[in-house]
Amino acid sequence: MGLQDQDGTVKPCCAKALRTCSISIASCPLYVEKMNFVIEGEGKAPIAIKAKWNADAFDPDGLQAFRKLHPNGVNLVVSANVDNAYTRTVSGLEVSFCSLAYLRQGV
Repeated sequence: MGLQDQDGTVKPCCAKALRTCSISIASCPLYVEKMNFVIEGEGKAPIAIKAKWNADAFDPDGLQAFRKLHPNGVNLVVSANVDNAYTRTVSGLEVSFCSLAYLRQGV
């Protein structure tokens, strides 16, 4: 469940939630400090978004803690140094890396 469908097109994210920066974080202190945004849609798995200047500096600890409580959903790292979006497995989690401009294309 990455940022792109099988044909390579960008999956639509919850545009309304992204525009209003709807943040909903449960009471786990570890990922409150480590996650930037958690977007919930009615009846949909939460989207976890981490913003990093450098994608190589991504630390999955907060995302792992969050996914222990909410195991399903898209995991995104939005970074200034990602030109082409890609998805990779980090510490057992599928994480999509993209630029802010690329993320906007999907909404």
